[in-house]
Amino acid sequence: MFYNRVISPRLFWLFSLTLVEFAAVQSRAQSALEVSASNYGTLRQADPNGAGAATTTGSIITVLNSYDGASGPAYKDHPDTSGAVGPNHVVDFVGAYYIVRDKATGKILSQRTQKQFWAGLGVSPGTLNDPRIIYDLLSNRWFAVSAGPYMFLAVSSDSNPLHGWQGVIVSKIISGDLLPRVGVDINGLYICGYGGLVNKVGTANCFIFPKADVLWGSTRKISLARMKTFTKLPYELFPATDFNPQKAPGDPEMFLTRQGGQNVSSPIPMVLLLKKVTWSGAVPAMSATQTILTAMTYDTPGSAFQPSQPPIRGAENHRFFNLFGFGTSVFAATGSKMNGRSAIEWYEVNSSGALLQQSAISDPNYDVVFPTVAVNANRDLAIGFTKVSATEFPSVYVAARLGTDPAGTLRAPVLVATGTATYKCSVNPVGWGTYSSTVVDPANPLVLWTFQEYSNSATACQWMTRWVSFSL
Repeated sequence: MFYNRVISPRLFWLFSLTLVEFAAVQSRAQSALEVSASNYGTLRQADPNGAGAATTTGSIITVLNSYDGASGPAYKDHPDTSGAVGPNHVVDFVGAYYIVRDKATGKILSQRTQKQFWAGLGVSPGTLNDPRIIYDLLSNRWFAVSAGPYMFLAVSSDSNPLHGWQGVIVSKIISGDLLPRVGVDINGLYICGYGGLVNKVGTANCFIFPKADVLWGSTRKISLARMKTFTKLPYELFPATDFNPQKAPGDPEMFLTRQGGQNVSSPIPMVLLLKKVTWSGAVPAMSATQTILTAMTYDTPGSAFQPSQPPIRGAENHRFFNLFGFGTSVFAATGSKMNGRSAIEWYEVNSSGALLQQSAISDPNYDVVFPTVAVNANRDLAIGFTKVSATEFPSVYVAARLGTDPAGTLRAPVLVATGTATYKCSVNPVGWGTYSSTVVDPANPLVLWTFQEYSNSATACQWMTRWVSFSL
């Protein structure tokens, strides 16, 4: 059942404060979650190179709603699966389309191409790549970014995406595929993208706005005047989406990525890189990079094999696709390879740089790709992703844990949308993803949504996406 009004950010946060305060009095349990270089194996309940994470028995997922999202064919063989959920609407913000839907039914209320969307905002795009969108329940605005050839930002007028948007060019530092990423908290809006090569190593640029400067209205426009640019940052650095309404300017916005590039010749240690931004008035300051050693390894994700040819291209499944802030922690998942198959690794890191949880979804009999994470008001975690094997068409799955489950454990993945066909297009391996979205419902902080690609058409190049809402 859906609530018909927006839950206030303060009420959302009161849910989480209750659990945080409860956890604080459990001093012995809390200390057991802290990980140091000497006890990584104590936290992780499964061999990091073994069959996967330890599980807690029993499914906790109840599917509430489900319907198809955007579909191809389009100018790519994959959708660039990005979407967000508002109080009354969902928005598919994929590579080819901007689609507004009624949240309850999935009915399309408005549909434009990406070029039409941006051109309507006075931005003249070239070939658009890597669209991203989030809904901010603190400001009741939608924030969208894309690249092509420069970095673009669009901000809605209010919580209804049909009411109007304003768009700007954020940066012309780099021309080309900028891999934009977007995050938000009560203090600012954070956009990161590709920063070029420095000594043959990829870097990131981040563009940081005081929140008030992007909340345009009838008498004011989005302002770039106080935007601060940070360059030569760790590659593919991702800003968190953090809905804490009580966050002070001195409480950090966290950014996370992993060390190293996409392709490695053999497994390497998984090392996380953490950066933090704090505010003094309208001026952001960024910390030095903090290195966090994990018990996991990274290996280049391989192709994911369907019941028949071609395999799905899994190489893009090597990065974080979102970063979810909750309390003083961030949660994230990334692709890797274990047991010779594409796998998922997930982490919880706090603002001090302590690694609180780490675990994996891995099995020698199937591949899992393009994960994203969200945490509900009870601190329960969900990871949405695509699962595929020699006996299962690409399907949507969710793996979850309760906030009270033993640290580093996940319950077994649950099928939430069934694939029915092998996905084929003009290339081998065929494109997939390249992203996904898993988010909190702003109308009910105990409801989560995931937006994933799956295969439900035998027509060549007819990529498909699916929205699924669920509770834990």
